[in-house]
Amino acid sequence: MESGSGARRWFPESPRWLACRGREEDALRLQRRIATTNGGRLPPFAPRVMRTVAKAQRDRKGFLSLFSSWNVFKNTVLLIAVRSAHVLTQFSLLLLAGGVGVKPFLTLVAQGAVQLPSVYAVHICAARFGRRWTGVGCALLAGVTCAAAFCMLRAGIIGLPITVMAVITQIFTTGTIAMANLQSVEVHPKCLRQIAACVEWTAAAIIMSALPYVALMPSLSTLQESISNEVAQL
Repeated sequence: MESGSGARRWFPESPRWLACRGREEDALRLQRRIATTNGGRLPPFAPRVMRTVAKAQRDRKGFLSLFSSWNVFKNTVLLIAVRSAHVLTQFSLLLLAGGVGVKPFLTLVAQGAVQLPSVYAVHICAARFGRRWTGVGCALLAGVTCAAAFCMLRAGIIGLPITVMAVITQIFTTGTIAMANLQSVEVHPKCLRQIAACVEWTAAAIIMSALPYVALMPSLSTLQESISNEVAQL
């Protein structure tokens, strides 16, 4: 018991978690301790807030609430499509980096280095030009650069040019998922945000299982064809 009390003292539960479990008194006691540690006092409306939090937990929505409204369902499906396209594109670029780029390590570092600036630039554009046009623009530019990279590969252009194109594609792909994350927070009701995000990423992860067939099977087919030709010549 003493060890349990010591653990609770050093690693206390979240007041919100306690309130959601119906332990409002424990939540208030913990909040008073936090306020004392910070040199303040607990405001008088704190008990009312704890009751509101507990009630919100009782009214919590479930998975089936995603189907309760056409708009919620439509937004969830669209975000699943965006996230799925993102994971397929991003990891296809990473898998192909070693076979068509200048150097595998340099290609991966370059693709990773542009992700943070891309997210920052997208948030600036979203605040200035709006979510819709920023999201559509990133998706269209990502599609154009993907098509250009595909045409370059079909033409046998590899090395530095395809590395640069992969980095540019990664910029717009990262911008697309950054906008999807932002829109997922804004378009879903607050009580459904966590559930919707879990469903979206789970569906995207299932679709990502097709990645080896999308990214590697054409290369394997080409390799098998070249081996067959060499065997036939022998």
